Amino acid sequence: MIWWLLSISYGWSEPLTVATLNLGHGRGTGVHQTFQSQQAIQQNVDRVSEIISPFSVDVLALQEVDTRAWWSGGWNQTQRLGDGLELPYVLGGTHSQKAGLIYGTGLLSRFEFAQSNTVSKRSTFPLPPKGFVMATMMVEQQPIVVVSLHLDPIRAAIRKQQVLSLQHALETIEAPIIIMGDFNVEWGAELEQFCTILNVSAHQPLEAWVTFPKLHRRLDWILFSDEIEVLAYETVEQKLSDHRLVVATVDVRGDVLD
Repeated sequence: MIWWLLSISYGWSEPLTVATLNLGHGRGTGVHQTFQSQQAIQQNVDRVSEIISPFSVDVLALQEVDTRAWWSGGWNQTQRLGDGLELPYVLGGTHSQKAGLIYGTGLLSRFEFAQSNTVSKRSTFPLPPKGFVMATMMVEQQPIVVVSLHLDPIRAAIRKQQVLSLQHALETIEAPIIIMGDFNVEWGAELEQFCTILNVSAHQPLEAWVTFPKLHRRLDWILFSDEIEVLAYETVEQKLSDHRLVVATVDVRGDVLD
């Protein structure tokens, strides 16, 4: 009944559930994936599917997800999660392609992607490049842009350059936007500036939702353009990697869909 009333208010048949997770290459809670067997990594990735499945996620953004890497046996983690979660549309944004290690960001969706784009930018030496994958998906014949983003963990100046690259990619977009990922920064002047640059906002930015328990910090965010109405927002405490899953249920204002 609640969702039916919301559909009348917002012009949307049902809410949209989105989520983001830094997968950490499937190492689970291990120190590093090179110390895990290929079988253990596969089991960790399958467990991620099992934990996420009850949320009935429509769009999942991933960071540190392998397209092909020797430490995990060369299989595509993005595709495996898409199969496990029954999300048929899968995009892998490759940012690192050295020494048999091909990985980056990813998007899984219940909705078809009309177009997509991947951008990689340098990170603080000697870290591999990071970046984002973005896509326009069609929901009830209306476009919504979704982004999976991973920013540099060390230098604010590098993070800003990466965000400016995303701004450039979004500047001609005229559709609701959802940006998800590991920003490697807590709420403060820097992230507030990023929201201004990208013309998006954070849901309850001062709420103490820890997403990186090791340092007790909120580094993983879902940001929304003004057309998006947040109905629910949470972090999930099950240990899937060194980061926690962040899940949001949203609607879109009716006047956007008219």
